[in-house]
Amino acid sequence: MIYASFKKRIIAFLIDVAIIYLTIKVIFLTLHKSLDFMIWMLLSGVLSIFYFVLFWIKLNGQTPGAYLMKIRVVAMDNRPISFKKAFLRASSLFVFVCPYGVLTLILLSELTGTFVLIRKRPYSETKQTTWDIATSTCVINESKGNQRIKIENMDSDHLS
Repeated sequence: MIYASFKKRIIAFLIDVAIIYLTIKVIFLTLHKSLDFMIWMLLSGVLSIFYFVLFWIKLNGQTPGAYLMKIRVVAMDNRPISFKKAFLRASSLFVFVCPYGVLTLILLSELTGTFVLIRKRPYSETKQTTWDIATSTCVINESKGNQRIKIENMDSDHLS
């Protein structure tokens, strides 16, 4: 597999964040006087998780940002990720981008002895983040070297 570069991943993520932000902004402009700030924070989190899970499951591991950058999220065996993995991965992402995300990164970096966003190992070229490692996923480039496995070929335990 040809793993996606950190640069491509960041650009794809920023595109997705812009889409989520604009969606929340439209909702906010429509309902801004009826909901308080904490409700908006909760709504933002739920919408963000929903966005990533929906696209990773329905578009075979690609969000709009990933599609534009020609990358996709797959399980380590190059199969599409399950709903469970997508949900856990999206939830982990939200933890790292919430207002306390920087503090979380620092704490986890101290506890694990490694930089949390990208775990570079001299013996591995997987370019996995902490949430990739936790969910046994990776991000690959869309290319001839990374052939997609069709959903029809998945065994039943992969769908759980």
